[in-house]
This record gives sequence, structure tokens and C-alpha cells, in this order.
Amino acid sequence: HLAGSGGSVRSGQIPCGTLTRAMRLEGRLPATDRPRAVLLRCELRDGGRLVAANEWRIWGVPEAMPPPAGIVATHLPFVAEACPGVECLPAGARAPNTARVLVTVTLAEPALGFLAAGGRVLLLSPERREGAPGQLARGGGQTLYRTVPFNAGRDGNMGTVMADHPALGGFPHEGWCDICFEPMISGAWPFALRPFGRGRVAPIIRSIGHHLTMEDKAYMFELAVGKGRLLASSLRMEPTWRTDPAARYLLRSFLRHLSAATLPEARNRLTIALLRRAIA
Repeated sequence: HLAGSGGSVRSGQIPCGTLTRAMRLEGRLPATDRPRAVLLRCELRDGGRLVAANEWRIWGVPEAMPPPAGIVATHLPFVAEACPGVECLPAGARAPNTARVLVTVTLAEPALGFLAAGGRVLLLSPERREGAPGQLARGGGQTLYRTVPFNAGRDGNMGTVMADHPALGGFPHEGWCDICFEPMISGAWPFALRPFGRGRVAPIIRSIGHHLTMEDKAYMFELAVGKGRLLASSLRMEPTWRTDPAARYLLRSFLRHLSAATLPEARNRLTIALLRRAIA
């Protein structure tokens, strides 16, 4: 029998040492208003004896509500396309007075001025950094992940640590980025945290540096900056939001978090002057 959450099906005799197609499973995850992880387990039994088993974790992600219209502005067309109600600004235009949130890939002006005036800024990493001013320093080395026996050298990443945060919109995790984050993290450069000073930034998603250097770096963090708020993410949203429901959900969750009338107290706070010094 092939056993699963829906019961069991008799597969007939399966000769030892052969590959036999027992059945095809099809199903629909239950409707949910927030992401959830579902465990699919299949068992092969001979009578009452368990012969083999396998299980897979599947993430069900709903279509998150976009932020309220008229509150978020950006110069990035893909953000406006992914999040209906976001105003796409012409190149060089300043955010309107009605905007509470600005989405950008640079902390050059006018983004710094918007932040200093008490605005909320979502900083995303550009797909191409060359020639882009106002960038936060990125972690050294490479974007790849090293593990035994490929942990030679002194750079790269060894893993992730993930903390609960309202900007994640309740996305399920077990303290680290599981395989559902792979499209967003693969090829992404984490931010270097050393320019901010030791202990000044508590990451939402930390990149564990190479074991020989243990560089302090993160894929996502939040800071209160003066009267404003900065949420920074180097997850690759632009190339993934169309095909990856998790990326689309998280991008909208970031914006809904920053669009709230009031924000929870930030764990870390910087002055505008210190943030300017951390910009590469």
C-alpha cells in the first residue's frame, strides 16, 4: 500500500530491486490567509510492515494584500507592477507629500532626505551595482554557500539565521531560511554590517560568514534612523516575484509593515550621520 494523508491505495506486487510506478498523487492545499508549511509523507507497506517512507515539506503561500493605495511610491517599475496601488515615479522625481513609504535601490538623495524627514524607506539591492551610488557595502567574497568538502578559502556563506519580525508577515520558518528561500537567496549578496559598528544591527535574516572569518552580514535588517525607518533587504525580488509566490508575498508584506500607521519599536537605532558613513 502507498499511504498518505488521504488514506492508502493498493499498489500490487512490487518486485525487489525494480523501479515501479505505484500511483500519481494530486491535491490542493487548503485555503489559508497566511503562509503555512505542510508535510506530505508517503509510506510503502507490506501488510503491516513499513518497507520505506519519504516526506516532503510544501509551502502554501496566499496572495498577500498589497499596501493601501497612495501611501507607497517608488522609481522601480517592477515594485509598482507587483504591488497594485504603489505609485511609480518618473526618474528623478521626489516622493509626493502623501507618500509614507519610498522603495528604492539607493540611499543617495532624495531617499536620505525622505528618511531624515521621518519617512519609511524599503531598500532593495539592485540586480546590477555598477555605477549605482548610495549603496550599502556588501559582504566580501562570493554569494555561494560552502560546506564540507567545499569549504576551502576564506569567503562565502555557511548558512542563515532567521528571526521573527512583523515585516515577514508570519512567514513560517524554523530559525533559518529553508529551501523555499532558495530562489531569493541564490546569487544574492548580503549586506556587510561592519560599517555600522559592532552590535549596532540585529539582522532579521543573518548570513553566517565563512568559518575562518565569521564576517558580520545580513540579507535583511531594520533600523530606526532619526525620525524615519529603514528596512533593507538584499533578497532577489525583481527576478523572482512573477514566478515565486513566496517572493511576491514577502515583498507585499514588507510594504504593508512599513505602511502601518504606527510601527513597533525598532531594536536598533542610528543617526542619519552614521548611516551616511556606512554608505559605500
